[in-house]
Parts: sequence; structure tokens; C-alpha cells
Amino acid sequence: MKISGDLIWISLLFLFIAANAYKCTVFRLILSDLKNPYFSTAFSYYSSYLMLCSFVFLLLFRLKQFWLAVVFYSLQFLFLSVNLTYYFFFESYLHLNQYIHLFNEAVQLLRHTAAPLEGRLFIVFLDLPLLVGLFFFRKHISFRSPPLRYAVYAPFLILLVKLSLWNPLKSERLRDIIDDRYAGELLAVKKFGIGMVNLVNLTRINQDAKYLKALNNKGKLIETAIDTSAEVPGFFVIQIESMDSYVINKKHKGRFITPFLNRLSKTAVYYPYTLSYHKAGSTSDCEFSVINSLEPLDHFPSMKIRNYNFPNSIARSLAKDSFDVAIFHGNRGEYFNRRIAFKKMGFPAFYDIFDMKLKKVRWGAPDHEVFNFALRSLQSAKDPFFYYLITMSSHEPFTFTESYYQNPRYDDIGGKKVRNFFQCMSYVDSTLNSVVTRIREMRPNTVIFIFGDHTPGIKNDLYKQASFKESGMYFEFTPLFIITPDNRKYSEKKRVASFLDIVPTILSICGNHHGIHSYGVNLLEPDKEFGPIPYGGTQQDRKILFQKIHPSDNKSRKRHN
Repeated sequence: MKISGDLIWISLLFLFIAANAYKCTVFRLILSDLKNPYFSTAFSYYSSYLMLCSFVFLLLFRLKQFWLAVVFYSLQFLFLSVNLTYYFFFESYLHLNQYIHLFNEAVQLLRHTAAPLEGRLFIVFLDLPLLVGLFFFRKHISFRSPPLRYAVYAPFLILLVKLSLWNPLKSERLRDIIDDRYAGELLAVKKFGIGMVNLVNLTRINQDAKYLKALNNKGKLIETAIDTSAEVPGFFVIQIESMDSYVINKKHKGRFITPFLNRLSKTAVYYPYTLSYHKAGSTSDCEFSVINSLEPLDHFPSMKIRNYNFPNSIARSLAKDSFDVAIFHGNRGEYFNRRIAFKKMGFPAFYDIFDMKLKKVRWGAPDHEVFNFALRSLQSAKDPFFYYLITMSSHEPFTFTESYYQNPRYDDIGGKKVRNFFQCMSYVDSTLNSVVTRIREMRPNTVIFIFGDHTPGIKNDLYKQASFKESGMYFEFTPLFIITPDNRKYSEKKRVASFLDIVPTILSICGNHHGIHSYGVNLLEPDKEFGPIPYGGTQQDRKILFQKIHPSDNKSRKRHN
């Protein structure tokens, strides 16, 4: 019985270590964006992790500190799962400063099961059954026999040899690689691993001065005179959760998922592909970039920067020009620091779910109720006005509309996530149809902007979202509609727009006394040449991006997702 017990725990232990090293290797390969890695690369990663895991777990088990092994395993499990979840959704890396500043947001996502899940995430559970087996055989664990007694030293000595052969003077400095915004972080993860990248970023948690300097690159000053003889229109800006470009023309059973928006693409000003700024601040980056006409920070939520007063905000500028300015969101105002940030941006009024006295359904208030509140406010608003509304009913996992909207047309779709997404987009489309009609009846002299904030995070054969990854950079595209009082029509066929273009377009209509800086362009002058779009330290050509994301380009389609 003793021999049998020894064989079992020894087998379990080394299988556990091998499996643990394997999942660490897969984690590293995923984050290094190596879909088909060379054998030498994978073997190099695996051998390193095998030595490291062997040393740690053999040492802990030899010291008979099973609880400490469980603590180490739990921390490792948490690190791998959190980083993979973030990477699968954002196609970028989570930093330690984001762990700290996004903690409350992460808790909210988990509470409402709104954190994205993907099949590859389950690699983190690979070795868990073996650890459970070791728990039951922990009393049999003994390192008294000479081979096992010295087993812990072998991986330790190998690690020492590897470290002694590594010459840091011949390696590129990790800090220098990370500081290269264009694919620098991807290269750093490939060379050093996400752990080392996080340790370096730990020394950079308090970087407010650097962040402020980065946001000071605001582009050229847009100076537009105000025509006092003309009636200034109002503006109603609608930011739709998880609505990407491809859903506008997507059909099921021969019918469009979003029939109203599809019709609108032919009767309004329509830019089918608008480059989204969806970075460290998640959805909050989208309204940040639109309202301030600025590219958000790569590695820190721009809405949470201390000592930053958002000097380029269109809201403050329009409020000074006597616009009635307000912003609405169906979530609580503390989420992503919106209550404080919107006040600093110059919004005299911000209405969250509590200010509107709306009832929470699953997570946040239903979009139609938020719209109803905004439209009631619009009845007493003075002209001109600037209203900005952020929706959330169509947030992942696309189940928040189940209690107040049903469309059986999608019940036959096999993939649950796609089925729910189509349901949400159908709800959004129906709601927008009603809202646009009511706005135009109440205030005919209104310019309405409708755009998606980012892609839905769906990556399967049932639905291909409007995104692609290239050279370590992730590009997401959403539709943009501009409905003008004179019913102007235009559909862009060659270039992409960006969130930075919305403010210059607004100012081209209403003018401005105070001046806004921007790299954006006026989308209502399509005959003019459009400049490049700043993105991740690069200047992106609008026509080339269009060719890469437009479905008729077969070569670019292979790169999607």
C-alpha cells in the first residue's frame, strides 16, 4: 500500500508540474500572438516554465507547506485568467496600474456576468484536477529517498545556469522596447513575458505628468466663426454599446437585423467604418475621444487621470456659447469615474440611473427608459442644445434585454452569444427608430449623430465582427450616421472616419467662440481631402484602413479577428 501511495503521489506531482508549465506556455504563446509558433520557441518557453514550476512546487511540497502551494497556485490562476480575459476582449495587455484603477469596474462586470468569456480561457483549469488529487494524497508525500531529496535542486541549478549565460548588455532594454508605442509592447511580451512587463510598469504607476504630456498633443486649432444670422441647430449624440460596422448589413432569414439603421444608411450621411478608440478605459475611452476629440491613453483609463481638467472638451465650449448641455447614461455615475470626469469636461448636468430615478434591470436602466427621460428633458431644454446619451442595454453578454424585449426570429440560431447579440441589436434598432422620429418631431432643427462605441467581442463562424489585428495593434470599426435637418444624403465608399471627426463636424455647423484642437476632419465635406488618423503612435491612412476592413477585400477578410 505504501509503494502504491508513493507511486500515485509522485506521478500526480510530476504530471501536475508538467501541466502547470504547459498552461503557462500556452498563456505566453497567446499573449505573444503566436498562433503557429516555431517548435524551438514553444520548447524554449516550456523548458523555462518547467524549471521554474518544478523548483517552486517541489520546494513547497518538500517543506510540507501544502497550503502555501495552494496560495501560490491561486495567485497564478488569478493572474493568468485575468490577463487572458482582458486580452481576449481588448486585444491588448492589462497593466498593474489598471488592476488598481479598474478594480471597481472589474467587480461590477463580474457581478453582472458582463465579463467576456472565451473557450481558450479554460486552459487555466488544466492542472486543477491534478492539484485536487495531490490534496487527497498529501499525507503520502515524502522526500526522504535520496533521488527525491535532491530533486528540488536540479531545476534550481538549471535556472542558475540559464541566468548566468544571459548577458543583459546584449539584450535590448525592456523599458526602451515598451516605450515604443508601435508594437513595442508585443515585442516586450515576446522577449520577456507579461510578468516582466508588469514589473516594469509597477515602477510607473504614478505617471500623471507623462499622461498629461501625452494628452497635450491635441492637433491643430479649429477656428470656426459663428454666423449670428443663422439659426443654430441642436445636437443629439447617441453612443450605442457594442454596435460594430458589419451588423448594419447583416441578415438573418433574408431580413436585416437592424432594418431601421440599414434604411438610414441610404437616407442620411453614413460612414460605414469609423475607427474606434477602445483602449485601457474600455467604453469610457469612446466618449472621452468623441467629447475631447483626442486619442485616449494606451495603458491607463483617460477618464481617471488626476489633475486633468479636459481643456479640449466640446461640452465646456458649447456651454460657454449658451448651449443647453447635458449627458445621460443608464449606469451609476461612479463607474469609470464618469461623474467627476463629466463635471470637469464642463457638463452642467449629468444624469445617471439614480439621478433619473430609474429602476435597475439586471445591470443598469433599459435604454428606452433612458431615452424617455432625455426626451422629457428635451421638452423644456432651451435652444440650442447639446445632448449626449450613452446606451448600455446591448452590453455583453447580451442578456440584459431578455425581460423587456423578445424577437422569436432569432431563436433558431445555434450560438447563444450571437443569438443574444442579434436580439440586442434588434432592440436597439427598434428603439432608435422611435427615438429619431420623436426627436425630429419635437425639435426639427436637430443634427443627430448615432455611432457604435466598439465591437461586440464575438469571434466565431456565425458572426465576424468588424475588426482586425496587425503588427500588434487592434483596429475596431463601428458605423456612424449623421441625420441633418435638411436630410442630407451621403455614403462613404473609400475612406474610414474616426471618433476624432465628430467634434470638427459639429463645429462646422454651429461655429465656436473658444476654439477646439483636433486631428479630425469635417465629415460633412466629403469632397475635401481627409488627413490621416492618429492611432497608437502611428498615422493611419483612411483609404488603406477602408480596404482592410471592407468585406469585398478578400485578402483583408482573412485577417479579420
